[in-house]
Amino acid sequence: MNGGAVAASDGGIRFGEYAERYWLPNHRIEASTREGYTCALRAHIMPFFGHCPLAYIVPTAIKQ
Repeated sequence: MNGGAVAASDGGIRFGEYAERYWLPNHRIEASTREGYTCALRAHIMPFFGHCPLAYIVPTAIKQ
């Protein structure tokens, strides 16, 4: 894995797994910022998109 990028062959990876395994750990941010991001992800984003494959999260899905 280079820079937290996910290979195209991982198209079925779900948003929740991507966010927790790749996106959040690969951001160099202050601990308090990481804590805020983690809380926001778990409270507001994961309930809606955590189970969705990344390929299915498109602008129209977010607007809903």
